[in-house]
Amino acid sequence: RREVIAKVAHREREAALKEDEPPHRLFKSPPSVSTTDRWETLYIRGDRDIAALLPRHKNRGNRNPRFSDELAQIVDGAIDDVFLQPERPTLQDTTDEAISRVAKANKLRSKHEHLPLPTGRMVRSLLRKRDPIDICTARYGAHYARHKYRLVLKGNMVTEGLRRAEIDHTPMNVLVIDDRSFLPLGRPWLTLIVDVAHRVILGYALSFEPPSYLSVMRCMRHAILPKTYLEAQYPELQNDWPFFGLMDTLGLDNGADFHSNGLYDLASRYGIDLDFCEVRTPWMKGIIERLQGSINRGVAHGQPGTLFEDLIERGDYNSASKACITLEDLHRIIHIWIVDYYHQRRHRSLGMTPHESWTREMQHREIPLPTSAVELDQALSVRFTRTLTHKGVELDHLFYNSPEVLRIISASNGRLELDVGRPADDVGYIYVNDPISQRFVRVPVIQRYSDYANGLTPWQHTQCVRYASKHHSGRVDVIALADAKHRIREGFLHALAKVRSAAKKAAARFLSAASEAFKAAPANQPTPGNGGPKAPSPAPVAPPDASPPPAATQPRKLQFETSPRRAANL
Repeated sequence: RREVIAKVAHREREAALKEDEPPHRLFKSPPSVSTTDRWETLYIRGDRDIAALLPRHKNRGNRNPRFSDELAQIVDGAIDDVFLQPERPTLQDTTDEAISRVAKANKLRSKHEHLPLPTGRMVRSLLRKRDPIDICTARYGAHYARHKYRLVLKGNMVTEGLRRAEIDHTPMNVLVIDDRSFLPLGRPWLTLIVDVAHRVILGYALSFEPPSYLSVMRCMRHAILPKTYLEAQYPELQNDWPFFGLMDTLGLDNGADFHSNGLYDLASRYGIDLDFCEVRTPWMKGIIERLQGSINRGVAHGQPGTLFEDLIERGDYNSASKACITLEDLHRIIHIWIVDYYHQRRHRSLGMTPHESWTREMQHREIPLPTSAVELDQALSVRFTRTLTHKGVELDHLFYNSPEVLRIISASNGRLELDVGRPADDVGYIYVNDPISQRFVRVPVIQRYSDYANGLTPWQHTQCVRYASKHHSGRVDVIALADAKHRIREGFLHALAKVRSAAKKAAARFLSAASEAFKAAPANQPTPGNGGPKAPSPAPVAPPDASPPPAATQPRKLQFETSPRRAANL
């Protein structure tokens, strides 16, 4: 019998050598008679199933617990009260607490009933039986545990342009200086919208405004309308920026600036689905998060006045003393980076440049657009309900009136409550909903307030109203407002020389040219690329937060303004 087994084993070994089997698949020596007897017994007991011969190494060892249930309960209590705490005590601290509790329990027992003292090995053994996600959640928090044990998949699979876009804010890692005093103002905020399918940047907004409805609306306007201003304002660009249109879905986080009634109205009007990510889950919109880091490194890194992410990386570099970039210069640099670098650089996920990817698909598709830029401005305006009288519409101490308003009130035979929309960055005019034609009409501020109000942002106007009410015995009229505007501007100019960053940020917000960013296009002017004639230069769509051309700017008549450029920006 042994000889037969040896011959069979030798034959199998020779066959395995011819087939180049790995060494661990070869017999080291023929099995003994006792081994074959044991295999036969197992085979018969297993109803002649070959699986009965498989090794059962996992069943080796002691199957009974080494400690009693009572001791395990005490140690588990120590783990819950000590180890699973946000202060993250060590394993030794947990073992010491368990020993203390067991020693206290042994005082109430007779000597022969004493429980053995727990060890670190026992504590580790009980910890291994627990869910690691539960342990991580208790010690580090739910957000950290969700991030550590999250499942990385492909994400939002979008293959067509404008099906999904993502928007977010980030502070720029560069200090911007005032173009008049050359003192550092602070870090501007950048808002970006990117198309997920083709990775193209649809639009951006840049200003010292903190993330708010205003920055969101500026960015949305820049993303939706064609960039017809490039040739006139940035002639040094080598390529165009043909990426625009209404998106089907907009991915955003849960910031308060994205939960505004104005954004809800805009999405409802144009059929945009707002996809809010879960709280503190930036990987749900990883494309825009990655792009923000890229544009910060590409634009700000290596430039004078750049900011570093940590103190070790910064070293002895003084960003404030090296800063030399104005807001206008930063706009130009961002345009060059987006148009001539990012859109023309091969993208690893696409296998081609974002410009080429967009062009291949969208040149055969009709891009959805609003009827006109004016219609979009109306949709982006902040809505109020006001009473219409013979004086017109009063809104925040300003009066608005026009022949259209007179026609509406004449048809109503008295006071009438109407829906009113005010642009997010200009108190010089409003939109009034005509109940007869069911459309919004543009109503300018009355002539008495025009020099003060045109081009003034709502935030600037609020500061002027507060100052006038405080320093003019509660009187808020055109003289008090103009005086407040002058004094606030002078105060902010002095604030630029102060060290406090908060004062500089407020000054930058009040004095920056960003207040002239998105002027409404002339009424009844069709949007270029949407069936109407091409807009003449200067284009109706201004670059994000950039001042309009001098020819389109009405000069101020305020005596306290010494600089024509400052007068245009205020």
